Amino acid sequence: MIKVEYVPSDNMIADGFTKPLPANKWARFLDQLGLVEREEAPLREIGLKEVQEQLEGLIIHQYEARKLRSSVHHLSVQYKLLQHENEGLKEALQHKKKHKKKGKALDLQQRQEYHGGSVFWSPRKIREARAREVVRERDKIEEKLQKAQAKKQREEVQLQRQVKLEEKRVERQRLKEIRELERAEKAAERARKVEAQHQKKATQQAQQRKRKASRAPSSKNKRQKRAMEDRARDRVASPPSPPPPKTTSLNVSRATITNLINQAYDPSSIAANNLSEILLRLQAAKEIAEYEKDALRAALHVHQKPRNRHEPPLDLQQRKAQLVKEKEKEKELLDKIELKEAKENNRIYQLKIKEAARAAREEAKKVRDEAKAVKAAELDAKRRDRDAAKAIQQP
Repeated sequence: MIKVEYVPSDNMIADGFTKPLPANKWARFLDQLGLVEREEAPLREIGLKEVQEQLEGLIIHQYEARKLRSSVHHLSVQYKLLQHENEGLKEALQHKKKHKKKGKALDLQQRQEYHGGSVFWSPRKIREARAREVVRERDKIEEKLQKAQAKKQREEVQLQRQVKLEEKRVERQRLKEIRELERAEKAAERARKVEAQHQKKATQQAQQRKRKASRAPSSKNKRQKRAMEDRARDRVASPPSPPPPKTTSLNVSRATITNLINQAYDPSSIAANNLSEILLRLQAAKEIAEYEKDALRAALHVHQKPRNRHEPPLDLQQRKAQLVKEKEKEKELLDKIELKEAKENNRIYQLKIKEAARAAREEAKKVRDEAKAVKAAELDAKRRDRDAAKAIQQP
């Protein structure tokens, strides 16, 4: 149902139209005129006669109806003219496309003695010229096809060469990584062997020092015993005997220290970095040397001290007590040295455990990286194979 409302003439939109409205724009036109659609009906094309009938029956003022009718008539005429013009242009464009192809002159192969003028060609010559033109076109098409096939073959060969080169590169990289892993394993094995040898050697040297330190006081006690027996037997004042040589234990300690220093600065040894262990051993050797020096000084003082004629010789029990004290002192010193060595060995062992854990983590990370690289190379090779297959399948 359509409802008609009054619209002023100055609000009409017919004055500014230069081309006809399509069917889907009539709703806006009716809205400007006040013709409001209350029902949602599908848009359809409205003819001039139908619009005139509706306007004559619905619009109130006749003047506005005449003006609107003339505007609609003008728009309808313009629409028809433009429609005919578009059809003519389309036909002209189609004819132009048909006549766009240019002709080619036939190769009639005229003689060399031709000097101008009119020439008449027989039908046989024309047929021969057309046949030659057909052969020439066919040869041209075959040549283009051969060039295209040769280009395609070159691309396929180049693609295969690139695939082979990439496969060789991946294989070389894989072999290189395997060789690096083998070298790292061999180096780790050599390092473990060298470390075990140095540890064994250090243990043997420590045991040798302990044995030598335990033997040194016994020799001193024997010398003291012989000196006391000689004095008791002679009962005569004798000149002081020279001090006992103090080169044995001290020389052994110096040799041990030199050996330790050489081990510490040996570049091929893994234990060269454990300077704290070497310093501890040097300190132990120094304490042993100081203890021996004090013992020798005490013995020298005993030999040089003039014995009172009325002073009785040392009792056997006193001498035994003195020897027991010296042994206890020596044992205490050795216990301290062993405790320090045990602490230092424990610290070195903990450091080695940490270093081994770090090396294991690095090796695991390297293995993971290698697996990722191999997987990426496989994916890349598969992608290249797919691209090559697609390129070959394309016409």
